[in-house]
Amino acid sequence: MAPVRFVLAGSVDLRVPFEDTQLPATRVEAGDYLGQTALTREALLTSAVALTEVAVLVVPATALDQIVRGTPALARDMGEVIDRRRQEVSAAVSAHVESQQKTVSAA
Repeated sequence: MAPVRFVLAGSVDLRVPFEDTQLPATRVEAGDYLGQTALTREALLTSAVALTEVAVLVVPATALDQIVRGTPALARDMGEVIDRRRQEVSAAVSAHVESQQKTVSAA
C-alpha cells in the first residue's frame, strides 16, 4: 500500500494523463496531502509534478488507516478531498475535450 504524503512546504500540480498529454487538474499546497486514495485502495487518477521545491511528511498508509478508523472527522475530510479531486479530474478532462471539439469545429 502506497504512503500518504502531507505537503509541508511547496507547491505541486496534480495532472491527469489523457491521450498524449498531461492535463492540469488541481494544485496542492502546504497543509494538503497526496495519496489519500491509498486508504481506499483506488487507482491513482493523477500524477504529481512539483512546481517548487517540496517538503513532505511521508506516512505509511497502514498507520494512517489506523488513525482514520478512530477519527471519524478525519475520515470524512479525506473522503471529501477524494470526491473533490475526482470532480477536478472530470472537469479537466471535460474542458480539454470541449476545447478540442471547438478547435475541430473551427477548422
